[in-house]
Amino acid sequence: MATNTTQLFTKKQVKDYAIVDYSRFKKQTEVRMLALAAAAISKWVEHAQATFSASTANRYIRALYWDPSNPDHIRLGLQPGTLGDILEHGQNEHDLRSIFMLNAKVSKEGLPYRVIPMRDKNRVETSEKSATPFLASVDSMRSVVQKREPQIAEYIIRSEMSQFDRASVSVRSTKARGNFLPSGNTQFRTITGFRGLSKPADTWKHPGIRAALIGNQISSWMDLNRESFTSDMFYGDPGITE
Repeated sequence: MATNTTQLFTKKQVKDYAIVDYSRFKKQTEVRMLALAAAAISKWVEHAQATFSASTANRYIRALYWDPSNPDHIRLGLQPGTLGDILEHGQNEHDLRSIFMLNAKVSKEGLPYRVIPMRDKNRVETSEKSATPFLASVDSMRSVVQKREPQIAEYIIRSEMSQFDRASVSVRSTKARGNFLPSGNTQFRTITGFRGLSKPADTWKHPGIRAALIGNQISSWMDLNRESFTSDMFYGDPGITE
């Protein structure tokens, strides 16, 4: 799985300025890394809500996490094994019979089979709650590091982002929660594990899922907007000089 990396400072900034007070510079740098990462999560949520249906976006966002345990290397991503991870990176076409046939019976001819109900039409009544309101915004994250002391700004950012802590995401349930309510006639289909059958009715293939790759878009956004989180450092007193 590819990993995208965004540096807080541009090559020109690194070249043109020197650190004269490392302690003060480090505090400012770390809190601005937090702010940029938090703003990126905010944009990620916006992209997901614009890309998927409301219910699918909700489950995608529930898998989204950040890990700021290392201030020099903040990680953003989607929890592996979740629907959000599958939607992000895609899934190839695959045969579903291996799943359907896990509890198969055996016919008189010695062939495994399973009879499952199929509905011509159905609707889903979901019990899943709507996504947790997301309060942080790009502008609010940019403003807090410019107007607050680093320690206070860090506290505000971490509080805003607590819902995306990796530990919290890991314990969330990402299974579908809902009940199918019949609104048509129920029919039954027989699935066989005999792979020699080639009729369309005997084919049980998932068409696959096209990768959303929202993370790539967010990485590009971070590269384009990172200077707006650091520009004031070069006109104040953050421990650096030309």
